[in-house]
Amino acid sequence: MSDPYAPYQAPSAYPDYQSSSPPPSGNRPATIAAMLLLGLVALYIVQAVLSIYYYATAPVTDFVPPRSRDQLADAGMGLETIRTMYTVGIGACMGIIVLLLLVLVPFVKKGGRGATITAIVVGGLLGLFAIFGVLGNVIQLSGAMAGPDMPNLPAWVVVSSLILSVLVLLDIVLLIVFLAKSLGERTRQMQAQAQSYMAGQQAAWQGYYQQPPPLTAPPSPPPQNWGGPQER
Repeated sequence: MSDPYAPYQAPSAYPDYQSSSPPPSGNRPATIAAMLLLGLVALYIVQAVLSIYYYATAPVTDFVPPRSRDQLADAGMGLETIRTMYTVGIGACMGIIVLLLLVLVPFVKKGGRGATITAIVVGGLLGLFAIFGVLGNVIQLSGAMAGPDMPNLPAWVVVSSLILSVLVLLDIVLLIVFLAKSLGERTRQMQAQAQSYMAGQQAAWQGYYQQPPPLTAPPSPPPQNWGGPQER
């Protein structure tokens, strides 16, 4: 029997709620997407090195058609100026792409929604350029558009560019697939966190409004004998 003079103990704020562990924060598709981004960076670096090496060492007459050379010459550009323009232009474009992808890597790995959507858009644009590169290299190898107004690229340049373009395209396809999976996983995690939060709030309100047990009146004290004889 409980002591009636004991102080009142308030009920627990969460009588029926059992805390559950939060949903796991790991996002495996996001990690794979970040690795594919790094692979894409490596492919673009290799492509940039090969392109810069070729434009820096090959004769300008091989990669600039005669009509384009005449137009550039009329604008006051010599052969070395044209070579520098091609080399610096390729290096700058590849550098911007690589820098953008490297900035996206840590945010994509964390599964950030904005970074994932941005990476999907960037991957789609780069995928279109890769498709054009594959088609252009195939046409160049087939000789379907050979002529005086076309660049005379050596076979090793065309073949290496074709292989790199195919690898880039495959990487981008896988990247977009895993980015979409990462976006779905992130959405599921946010929904699970919202449901867990709502369950906790509901249990807290139920505990807050639970009525305390009724208080019982204490028993009357025994009568005191003030003036009569005391029992021995």
